[in-house]
Amino acid sequence: MSRHTAVLLSLTLVLIAGAEPPVDDAGWQVNGIRVPDEPWRAHDGPFLALLFISEDAKALRDSWGTKPGKVPLEPTTHAAPGVAAETAVFFVRCQPDSEGNCDVWGTASIVARDGRILVNRKKVPLWVGRPPPPGEAIGISEHGVGLVTENFAGSYTFYMIVTDRVADRHVSLVQELAVAQ
Repeated sequence: MSRHTAVLLSLTLVLIAGAEPPVDDAGWQVNGIRVPDEPWRAHDGPFLALLFISEDAKALRDSWGTKPGKVPLEPTTHAAPGVAAETAVFFVRCQPDSEGNCDVWGTASIVARDGRILVNRKKVPLWVGRPPPPGEAIGISEHGVGLVTENFAGSYTFYMIVTDRVADRHVSLVQELAVAQ
């Protein structure tokens, strides 16, 4: 099974087929079965996060805002030269502060296959000054980082450390994007 197919299958299972955080805070579950952390999906205690790359992150966020959990997802793991790709972070269980709001931030980096650092530890407000999604609902970040792929074959590695500042929890995520002519 290709990585693209595996990512698509896992995201479909996790986000559409009934992802649910377990009672014991041990990570993501799909249909009641615990699934292991992956470079792009992990947890720190009850806080869970997943890194997603999209060719149209704004449309993804807009759709998720109107029908959360019911949006068909097609992760971008392969792209053509000149395509704009942007991150979105899905998360569960941010801890609210004394005013009832979450404070979730990302620290993002993007590295080209040849070692060039294209984005270096950029702070990104993912879900700030807003109440947590209701119940066990999966939220989606308000912002992300992105790039326009270069006009030659190669790859990019997207890194995101997702931090729930209220709970002092950190989830490190990695996702690859391959570019082919």
